[in-house]
Amino acid sequence: MAAVTVTATMAAGVVYTVRTDTSADFPSVANDKYIYNLADKLVYYKDVNAIVKTALPVSQTTAVTSATLTTNLGTTLTSTDTMDGYTLLQVVKALRNLGLLQ
Repeated sequence: MAAVTVTATMAAGVVYTVRTDTSADFPSVANDKYIYNLADKLVYYKDVNAIVKTALPVSQTTAVTSATLTTNLGTTLTSTDTMDGYTLLQVVKALRNLGLLQ
């Protein structure tokens, strides 16, 4: 078991700087780091308070219920409309921040 510092540049997605064999290695990782865990092939984030969170949510299936659309101006989608409380602009910005859109 080990936490290895990664120096390669990732082509896309979340840029992580540490690779671990299992989640048992997380305590040895410094705070404020993105971690790629080889055991489950997921990226995690260890925040400044040493709390480890998944960096990306696990993929949803079609069994997930639809988002709630709140429209303000009729049938045309506008920048002020929300889906589950998020505007389209916030969703796009979040996807860009995660590296899922360029």
